[in-house]
Amino acid sequence: SSVPSVEPEVEPPGSKSLVKAARLHRALLNVQSNASQGKFAEAIQDCLPALLGPQEVVDIVGSLCAAWQASIKKQKREHQDAME
Repeated sequence: SSVPSVEPEVEPPGSKSLVKAARLHRALLNVQSNASQGKFAEAIQDCLPALLGPQEVVDIVGSLCAAWQASIKKQKREHQDAME
């Protein structure tokens, strides 16, 4: 009796680029949605995975966006507290 050989699954040519394109499309939909809601920091963060360049720079931009968001939330809270 012979043991059937198991062939490794081979991805069709171009399948990785299709997956990448699908991820980019979803990210762009998130960007548009967040931007239309005035969530600009979130929209920028949604763009980060698509950026090319040193990871350190991408991380810094992400940190700046997070700080920007926190600052806006703090300003809103302070404004609400002043109104009470």
